[in-house]
Amino acid sequence: MQHLDPEQLAAMSPQEQYLYFVHTVAETGEIWGLYDEDLIGWFLTRDADDRELLPVWPTVQYAEACRKGAWLNGSPLPMSVATFVRETLDELIDMTRGLSVFYLEEEGGLDIAPQQLRKDLLTLTEG
Repeated sequence: MQHLDPEQLAAMSPQEQYLYFVHTVAETGEIWGLYDEDLIGWFLTRDADDRELLPVWPTVQYAEACRKGAWLNGSPLPMSVATFVRETLDELIDMTRGLSVFYLEEEGGLDIAPQQLRKDLLTLTEG
């Protein structure tokens, strides 16, 4: 799957962005987050209801673009999709956290339920 530049991504609808995300991570087998070595944890954001969200990106380039402001010390780290589906999504569900796909500090991201992402990834990787 080709890497889209920010202008191409911005021209897509939220649904198209999500489908691009799901197809890319299914194809590469990696999903990216920003990890804070000092806090020993993943950077999180919050939705309008103050629920914690884990921001995720399909490639290192998108994660790297969010390393600014309070997240400047974050390190883009990949997670295998298999481990993410098997372990991380369960943790997010247990902690009532969500996901923010293509998160940008100024604009937010696409808030997705962990259950939905699991279903969509399993459909692509097992189907």
